[in-house]
Amino acid sequence: MKKWLIILVLLAASAQGGEFKVGDSVHHSSFAQYRYAPHMSMTSSGGVIWVYCVDKTTDSMRVYTTLDMGTTLDTTNTFPSSGSLISPYTGAYSYGESTFVSTARASADYFSIAKFSGALYTRTLVDTVAYTGYSGPAGTPVFGFSLYGASGGQMLVAHREETGTTDSMRVNYSSGALSQTTSWTSSDSSDAAMGGQYVDFYWNGGTYGGILAYVFSENDLDWIDVANGFDTLSTAFLSYSPGSFQTTYWNFVQKKDSFGLVAFQQSATAGTDNLYSMNFKVSGVGGGSGTVVRIDSALIESHAGIASGFSCNPYYSVVGTNGDTVRLYYLYWADTTNADSADIVYKQSTDGGVTWGSRTTYVAAVNTRQRWALHAPPRIYKRGNYLLHGVSWLDSVATRDTLWTYLDSTYIPPSGPTFLTGVHHSKAGMMPAHSKSYIGTMHRK
Repeated sequence: MKKWLIILVLLAASAQGGEFKVGDSVHHSSFAQYRYAPHMSMTSSGGVIWVYCVDKTTDSMRVYTTLDMGTTLDTTNTFPSSGSLISPYTGAYSYGESTFVSTARASADYFSIAKFSGALYTRTLVDTVAYTGYSGPAGTPVFGFSLYGASGGQMLVAHREETGTTDSMRVNYSSGALSQTTSWTSSDSSDAAMGGQYVDFYWNGGTYGGILAYVFSENDLDWIDVANGFDTLSTAFLSYSPGSFQTTYWNFVQKKDSFGLVAFQQSATAGTDNLYSMNFKVSGVGGGSGTVVRIDSALIESHAGIASGFSCNPYYSVVGTNGDTVRLYYLYWADTTNADSADIVYKQSTDGGVTWGSRTTYVAAVNTRQRWALHAPPRIYKRGNYLLHGVSWLDSVATRDTLWTYLDSTYIPPSGPTFLTGVHHSKAGMMPAHSKSYIGTMHRK
């Protein structure tokens, strides 16, 4: 009986994984920007969640979850939306055991937020938030999240609504834990174009943080928080120029506190793209005076294995919350002229992105599959004795893009018992008890 019990405990504690299909994405020729929709996130206990758009029809948002490394997928969650008003630029944001997902517009003047906590298979909360201060023509909304406040229960949400008009991006923040009765306030607005990445930064137990926003068409790196609204940290941060052979793809991630990493693909002439990783720090934010400090950069991959254009799709995964161990996933071509030859690879750093290990193939290339739109959880965690890893991508075949994922784990042996070392019976301490005079005294007649 004890033998079977031990076997069952080991099976329950082990982490499996492998490659599996999450679901079908959008018809890839109907609305190209929806092909950038999939997002993936992981909770601190190892639950994984994906969000993506099927197409532009009503209720086309999908959220899939797994608690057992992909062995079982829950696919029951769809969200109300208003057809063509949904957005591909949404996201999944995990904080400990809770994950928040934006469902884009539920109507012309509202967007929805869904919260998953505990058992991810259950959507535990949905809040509908008005587009405070909205005016002007409709555009495709872009959303960013961040927790803030002493309890970590308040949420900052930035959304972009209008296209090329004044006050096209607004900041909303909640007054407390999310519910249908939560009071939302609009703190500031800014003229920002569509596109870019919105990264949540939070630290000190959620007492401070904000959203780092990179708007590629304006070359600006912005900071957004509750107290000061929008801050321009840097202009021409990565020197992107549409149509040129400069920065064409990037990924930002919070490492720890106000420190972050950015991976970017850059070249001077066609066919010479390189992949870099750079450490930076958000500094002096507030009242329009914030700055970003570049710390150091490293060449990850030379152009020999990086195809030109929006191609290598770099994505970081930071282990836990200490920011020391980081994986950078990207696409690497054995033959840059063959779209099917892209391996999903990674390099790993154990010193916070200062130095990087050798390239490791994570998912080998498959003929007739054009992998792209790589995505990975910004943070990955340890479950039991296993450190969990994962990456998702779109597989462009036939008339649809298929969303695939590969999950795996690294076994971390448990630490053994601690044994005392050193001298515990010193000569000085033993001699008085066994000295000649002492023995003579004890055994004299």
